[in-house]
Amino acid sequence: MPPAALGTAIYPGQAAIELIAHQPAAAPAQHPWSDTRVDSKELALACGFLLGRHFFGLEDLHYGYWQADEPADMLHLGTAQARFSDFLLSHIPARAKSVLDVGCGSGKVAEQLIGRGHQVDCVSPGPFLTALARKRLAGAADVFECRFEEFETTRRYDIVLFCESFQYVSLSESLRRAAALLNPGGHMVIADFFRTDAKGYSPLAGGHFLRAFYEQVAAMPFTCQSDVDITREAAPTVKIVNDIAVETVRPICEMARHYLRTNRPWLSRIVHWLLRHRLAKLEKKQFAGKNTPEAFCRFKSYRVMVYQRQ
Repeated sequence: MPPAALGTAIYPGQAAIELIAHQPAAAPAQHPWSDTRVDSKELALACGFLLGRHFFGLEDLHYGYWQADEPADMLHLGTAQARFSDFLLSHIPARAKSVLDVGCGSGKVAEQLIGRGHQVDCVSPGPFLTALARKRLAGAADVFECRFEEFETTRRYDIVLFCESFQYVSLSESLRRAAALLNPGGHMVIADFFRTDAKGYSPLAGGHFLRAFYEQVAAMPFTCQSDVDITREAAPTVKIVNDIAVETVRPICEMARHYLRTNRPWLSRIVHWLLRHRLAKLEKKQFAGKNTPEAFCRFKSYRVMVYQRQ
């Protein structure tokens, strides 16, 4: 075997890099998303979805609903997520016709709602997930690429649904907008986690304070129909994310850092200086191994709520 072929057989990645390096500049790649500025959270969600779908056949972005004796690992995540979807959909009033899915993610929940006979519109704030949702729904729903706070329409809905998107929107503004978008007697359905008043440092970011939510929704034209605490059923999902961060992402980052430091020391110093604050935050928040189900149950409260518009 010639040396070049041997190198290709043993180091296909290096051979591909060398091949690309000697190719003429290619035309800009065509992609399905807009040129809207991308938020880092959306990038992480989109990448996580694509990896989960490719390697494990996962189709959802939300938490799982775990049974007490169920192993919390990637092999069982799809089953737990499907159980969560069934639980969420059981809280959608069957007589409701029109649904606004706020922060529709990859469009999987919207697809299930359409399959149940609902008419669905979606709001998606970023280009990556919007493109995924539009591809999945294939024209069966209108997908509006904008933030919920900026969403404008003359349509009114029987359901305004926030499936793990409520934590990303303005609390007061979103309650006001949800009330304005609902038909009389319509329902706001929220499935998301909130912050508790537990003292101490929480390694888990995100979520509105539950106390603040209750205070503000009480001043709005809503009546609580149900409020179910599924924190313990959702918490094992955190273990999977924590394991991936500590056992996979962190070692990859450390190997990449070592490669740069030993092969491109000048570039390593530049990258480290430019990203020093973000790297420190990642080390503290994601790589310290503290994002445990126990911490989730202490600092977060995952609720599935149904409020009726008066």
